[in-house]
Amino acid sequence: MNPLKIFSTKLQEDEVTLKQIKQDRNTIYGARAIKQHLGWRARETKDYDAYSNNPRRSAKKLKNKLSRMSQSNVYYTQPAQYPSTQRVKRRSDINRDVVVADFTQTKPRQITTINGINYVLLNEIVKDKRKALSCKKHAYRHTKDKADLQRINAHKKAKKHKFLKKIF
Repeated sequence: MNPLKIFSTKLQEDEVTLKQIKQDRNTIYGARAIKQHLGWRARETKDYDAYSNNPRRSAKKLKNKLSRMSQSNVYYTQPAQYPSTQRVKRRSDINRDVVVADFTQTKPRQITTINGINYVLLNEIVKDKRKALSCKKHAYRHTKDKADLQRINAHKKAKKHKFLKKIF
């Protein structure tokens, strides 16, 4: 196990993950999609959420790529909370393991393609956030979802304003 290779791979995780999502024609949703639409207004996130036709295969493929790059078995896959979701994680010595990406199988959504990568449309994200806020089962997400909706609404208002329209 080469610590320098592991560190180098950790620095390239985002790039490798995006490249694989693009190659497999998966669709990014969640905080990364919001960040793509809103830019600097979006909240920070560390992991990728992607819709995939075959989540288990996509997760295993990403894990294998990252493991080959790091020349170790630091990366692994596991099922997530929901049955059709597979998660790629990196083992960490300091605290709990870090989630690199979640691959979920779900119904098709309206998408837009930016730089060859599919992202869920902002209107679809708003629908999902409102639905989650109305459900008591997802109470653990309500703080994040409210904050995301506020950011999206602020972005939409700024785009409508004559002066601010030039900035965006």
